[in-house]
Amino acid sequence: MSKPKEKNILETFTNGEFLFLQESKSLLFLDGSDSFKFINSISSNEITNTKGSLSVSTLILTNKGRLIFDVEIYTKSDDSMFVLCNLSQKNELIEYLKNYRMSYKVEINDYSKSLYPFKAMNVLISEESNNFTSPFILESNFINYFITKDKIPETKKFKTDELDYKKWKILCGSPSFPNELNSQLIPIEADMWSSISFTKGCYIGQETIARIKYRGKVKKTLGSFRISGPIRDEREILNLKNERIGSITSHFYCKEKNLSFGLGFLKNEENFIKNKIKIADLGGEVRRNLHMEENRKLTL
Repeated sequence: MSKPKEKNILETFTNGEFLFLQESKSLLFLDGSDSFKFINSISSNEITNTKGSLSVSTLILTNKGRLIFDVEIYTKSDDSMFVLCNLSQKNELIEYLKNYRMSYKVEINDYSKSLYPFKAMNVLISEESNNFTSPFILESNFINYFITKDKIPETKKFKTDELDYKKWKILCGSPSFPNELNSQLIPIEADMWSSISFTKGCYIGQETIARIKYRGKVKKTLGSFRISGPIRDEREILNLKNERIGSITSHFYCKEKNLSFGLGFLKNEENFIKNKIKIADLGGEVRRNLHMEENRKLTL
């Protein structure tokens, strides 16, 4: 299978088949009778013991509502779960969980050398026990496999990789760690609505998130960009009055179309569909990162 070109990325991740290792991710395994209660007490989303298959995206925040960790929870057990986290934050997350564990009956295990996280669609591999549907709306047909090292050779025929996936996320207006998801932002600014429950019990940062949601006050929001030509070092976004209104955080260049596609943050009042912008001497337009999938994708 040949590696998809930029113009085929949307088709590959919408209707095609792919399988790739999530190299920037790592797995933890929580085991114990209080596993669900513990995670639910510190995370922004509802983590309930369904006694069946569970796939949930959730956040761990500061008391001011800023992001510390974005993680995914997967389980098929009554009292244990996989926690998929960012590889560069793995040790920090383990320490955080240990500090907040207190009297909860839960063991925290590092599975980064035991199981490897793959993401796939329309692909079957022989690892049957650890496969889960993706918790993200845009990935409703994706499957996450956690496979042992001896099964990795089965994946070699697939030429997609995590970089292709990140390009697809840019086209879909979906944020990624660390460029869009980091400690400098409040999750609502990055449209992380599906990772937050507004009906669950208390968690760290809940008051700030609820206040922002109900008052509707955020200074910046995520935008999707299509820009003529390559983006160089200039990441600052200007309006037509040459006023600074935001910055680009992620981008890639499609040589076939001579277009750059990107994600970034704009002042909320400037973030409108097809609002004209300037990036240094380049022209372009921004399409707001809307919640409806059909409106948020940029076309190559």
